[in-house]
Amino acid sequence: MRLAWFSPLPPMQSGIAAYSHELVPILARSHEIEVFISADDTSQALQATYHQILKVKAVRPSRDFLSFHQRHPFDLIVYQLGNARCHDCVWAYVTRFPGLVVLHETVLHHARAAQLLRDDRVNEYRAELLYDQPELQVGASELAVSGTPSELYYEWPLVRPVIETARLSVVHNSYVADDLRHRYPGCRVDVVRMGVSDPLHGLTLTRAERREIVFVTFGLVTPEKQIPAILRAFKKIDSDIPARLRLVGATVSHYDVATDIRSLGLDERVDLVGYVDDTALQFELLNADVCLCLRWPTGRETSASWLRCLAAGKPTIVNTLTHLADVPVLDPHTCQPTQTAVGDAIGLTVDLLNQEESLRLAMRRLATDPTLRATLGCRARAFWEQHHTLATMAADYERAIETAAVSHPNTVVELPKHFQGDATEHARALLGPFGVGVDILGTTGRVVTIKDFEKR
Repeated sequence: MRLAWFSPLPPMQSGIAAYSHELVPILARSHEIEVFISADDTSQALQATYHQILKVKAVRPSRDFLSFHQRHPFDLIVYQLGNARCHDCVWAYVTRFPGLVVLHETVLHHARAAQLLRDDRVNEYRAELLYDQPELQVGASELAVSGTPSELYYEWPLVRPVIETARLSVVHNSYVADDLRHRYPGCRVDVVRMGVSDPLHGLTLTRAERREIVFVTFGLVTPEKQIPAILRAFKKIDSDIPARLRLVGATVSHYDVATDIRSLGLDERVDLVGYVDDTALQFELLNADVCLCLRWPTGRETSASWLRCLAAGKPTIVNTLTHLADVPVLDPHTCQPTQTAVGDAIGLTVDLLNQEESLRLAMRRLATDPTLRATLGCRARAFWEQHHTLATMAADYERAIETAAVSHPNTVVELPKHFQGDATEHARALLGPFGVGVDILGTTGRVVTIKDFEKR
């Protein structure tokens, strides 16, 4: 099957870029794949390199999609879509050329609002928000236009146009799929289990002997990863427990973690590691004793960094979140399984309503009980082997691709106007005063400029 695959790729520091980097070569064994990446992130060198690495027919800038699709239509278009700027180019095509939409999170508002407002498309943003949330009063969109804090965005996800036009939408969690089916009746939503490669494969490093217990977080160092709460809980671990905290991931402009570390007097116990490559990531996983994988607020995403911790055989501490209800975890207060847990526990959970204290208790339990750490770590590795390998994900993808390819797009009564045009509006406005038309290009909605088309 000929697939067009929209996704960021490394060196973009995106979890979805790494995800496609691992998955596409497996699917390329049975499909002819052309990967389309943001025009801003492409170069001939990158295209040539990834053509070889991914075993695909080509890697192209997104602006080339239309010309190739018109000459030789793809059997299916696969859109990897997340709440980040590196997916902006997808919006030009996802509703116009329905395909298989992979929602890595079910809140896209932050990135989509930023894209529209950055391009001074305020009226289009207003229309899109009201389409997504028809029960809102007309003036609600002004909260975002005026720069209201983005916590509200989690209540207004801006996913309706995408889900309603897709041949098939897939998510990585059955709870999320059930909720989307309820919210968007008649839309097809399925589950593809997320998989990650074995971080211990080919690893020859040996762990150095030490007395300290090492806690590690992975990914962007943000308040949403609960780094402030982790720092406060870490400070409260009893002084007789030798422990170190390593924050592995890039920092962000909207959170000054270094100041928090200094203000808590943790300069000697906390390492701000920064972004690391795959080799260094292996080293960090090997040397970790406990991994902290906390998220709030959440777009109900499945964390690839958490899955890598499981694959490395590490006990993890996670939030008590609805979409993780079936993950077998222990209550740190009782060290007993939570009521919803199924199977052998693979980590400890933290109650959002009493986060700092339950986090401190979970960290202390794991720091002082090597048997518990070893038991949870072995179970975590087994859980990954059963549910979250790359082979498992690729098999689920094959099923989803076959389903999407034979499914018809949903019929939408009326999308917002900016999704309906033929992308010649700007050219018509420019040429109209001179009595020149663009219909010589045909009636199929061919674009006049790709820049105009991608402003959708």
